[in-house]
Amino acid sequence: MPPMAWGALSLAIVSFLFIGLGVLFTPVPGVGAAFAFTAPLLALAGIILGGRAVTQSKAAPVGDGTTVAHAAQGSGLALAAVIASAIAFVPAVITALTCGACNALCATGNFKTQQHWNTSSGTVDPFDVLRRSGALGPSDGDAGVAVPDAPQPSADAGAGQPTALPLPPPPIAPGPRP
Repeated sequence: MPPMAWGALSLAIVSFLFIGLGVLFTPVPGVGAAFAFTAPLLALAGIILGGRAVTQSKAAPVGDGTTVAHAAQGSGLALAAVIASAIAFVPAVITALTCGACNALCATGNFKTQQHWNTSSGTVDPFDVLRRSGALGPSDGDAGVAVPDAPQPSADAGAGQPTALPLPPPPIAPGPRP
């Protein structure tokens, strides 16, 4: 039996196993993506290795009856490995594009979807959550722009009330053209 044919067949089997594990471990950050993105690589490697095994078994020397039977058996196993790997490749790519991409993009982030409304101006202050948690200081704002004379939260201020930042001046009206 040619070892490349067995290797190609085992790559197809492991690819099918990784497809299932990629789907199963989609909610686990990193692990699901590793299984899902490895499955098409294993199937592609099985196709290549199986094709080489088919070519090698066809080029086997023809001699007595045992060599011909051995070559035919190796050629059939290699062809089965190529077919199994090709069949595994399609669901492996679909799994990588769906479950693997979902795991890579969605399961690895820390999502905070709370929005706090500034009641004095009626606008959303996305940095209010960070300021109250201590991650940003009072001088940190949009893209690191310093806010001069930002009001500091006082001890007697309401615990649930966000602090309001001073609004910038209104834009200057355009003057006459020279």
